[in-house]
Amino acid sequence: MEAIDEAGALIAFVAGRRASIDADVAPRVPSHWNTSAWDLPWGTAVIAGPAVLVADDKIVVGTAVSDPWGVPREPLSRAELLERFLRYGSQVIQLAAGPFVVADTTRGSITRAVNGIVPLFTARGERIAIGTDCVLVAALAGARSAAAAPSGSEAFVDGASRNVARVATPEALRDVDLVALGIEIEGHLNDAGLEPLLGDHPHRPHGFRLLTDGVAVIASVVPCDAALVLGSRQALGVTRAAIGRLWWSLGREGRSLFVPALERPSLDSLFLALGRSA
Repeated sequence: MEAIDEAGALIAFVAGRRASIDADVAPRVPSHWNTSAWDLPWGTAVIAGPAVLVADDKIVVGTAVSDPWGVPREPLSRAELLERFLRYGSQVIQLAAGPFVVADTTRGSITRAVNGIVPLFTARGERIAIGTDCVLVAALAGARSAAAAPSGSEAFVDGASRNVARVATPEALRDVDLVALGIEIEGHLNDAGLEPLLGDHPHRPHGFRLLTDGVAVIASVVPCDAALVLGSRQALGVTRAAIGRLWWSLGREGRSLFVPALERPSLDSLFLALGRSA
């Protein structure tokens, strides 16, 4: 298996200028991360961390892989993901798996992948801000809190948003077995030869176990807990929020997070079982 490279990143856009932007960003990122902020016609863009590629008006953040289950093998280089972004626009989020988002500085937008591993928050206060860290986004907006943007959506710094990757299900298949889905995911991970992560992690989501392959950490749903942590709208929301916290914590440690239960093969079955769209 080809190794995943270094991880950890942050991106945020804020409408208008903010003189205290450095003071807002510094407490949220490790001291060894490089941080850049630059002015644009609509406001200010901020990026930090090693897992970022910027080319003209396009930005790729995080790590993508070709395996549709999000198993960390066959990683896509950020340059290759960027080429797909240039070719397909925001629809690129449907053409790879793994923890990544893409951003367009001309459009003033950040697009969250379907899996939602990398969170995306929006806040409206004295100004509008969007980005991957809820505390920073709220601070940049001058707001008390930030709200999570839906997976598969593109958020704009003017406050608009649009869905670019809806997982639609015209019928409910009541015989979809989430325990069996968990077992299938386990089979893919066993084939990858992953090892259990030594020790526990304070941000490990309930109902998941953690595996590793070097820099990559994989959160694998425990089959007997699959219905509990994925089987309802509320449970899925709680799980996604926990995954976002784990992604941020691991990123600060220089590690990537992969969650096969939130990739398209799993989500297609899950939404059929729930009888609703994403």
